[in-house]
Amino acid sequence: MDTLLAVALGIIIVLLLVVIVKVSGRRRQEIDPALIDAIGRIQQGAQELSRQVSARLDDLNRQLGAIKSLSQQMEQFQRFLTAPRRRGALGEVFLEEILAEVLPREMFSLQDTQIAPGIRPDAVIYSPQGKICVDSKFPADNYLKMISAADEEHRRHFARQFSRDLRGHIQKVSGYVLPDAGTTDFAVMYIPAESVFTYIVENDPEVLRDANARKVLLTSPHTFYYFLHIVLTALRQQIAQERAKEIIGRVEGLVESTRIVMDVAEKTQRHLSHAHRSMSDLVLALGDLLRKIESTAKMEE
Repeated sequence: MDTLLAVALGIIIVLLLVVIVKVSGRRRQEIDPALIDAIGRIQQGAQELSRQVSARLDDLNRQLGAIKSLSQQMEQFQRFLTAPRRRGALGEVFLEEILAEVLPREMFSLQDTQIAPGIRPDAVIYSPQGKICVDSKFPADNYLKMISAADEEHRRHFARQFSRDLRGHIQKVSGYVLPDAGTTDFAVMYIPAESVFTYIVENDPEVLRDANARKVLLTSPHTFYYFLHIVLTALRQQIAQERAKEIIGRVEGLVESTRIVMDVAEKTQRHLSHAHRSMSDLVLALGDLLRKIESTAKMEE
């Protein structure tokens, strides 16, 4: 805008100069040719500046049109989020993207795992400690009303309603904690917006205490991402431990097999030693017999 203002001022100054020259009443031949040439160049420059300003204004109008279109799209998106069912579906999409980005596909399932009769969370993570149930149906209606409230009184009213909604939803998510059905001793409540999660942490510590008491872990997209990496690390450690146990078992089997081979070798050695002694005794006996035969042969002579 500053550039456009400077250009407009330049055009105005040039036009004023032209007007002053014309109004002076001088005949063209009385005016210095150099001045005439300068005025001509100034007029050409003014026309070029006018053309550039016009182009910039057209470009600015196009940008304003794009901004208006984007604003309309944002309004449509906000209306889309206002519908709880659509907002819940969008939260599930974000949840699936994070799960698929961090975990192997066999480590989680989406809405197809029944923990108990009537208990079907949005996602289940298969961790070494058990099934981790995850809920992504976050109640945001009163939060949206709070941030768009016209005055402080309405804002506080909707903030209290939002806090009430949170406690009710936390109680629902705590129903996913069923260790007897193979779950972990906690469940995860996924909040698909960092701004909402930050608001809860900074403004409603009672909700956090309530969630902790009911063994519900509140997560945002960032904290949930790190949480999944911790789960994946625990799984890898478990796999490493199982492989280590398998290797130790195989080594112990090799030790036992080696012990058996050693027993056979020792028995063979004993047999060979006995055979060696027997062979020595046989050689001595044959030598004695040979001497007797030779002695008898000499007596006949």
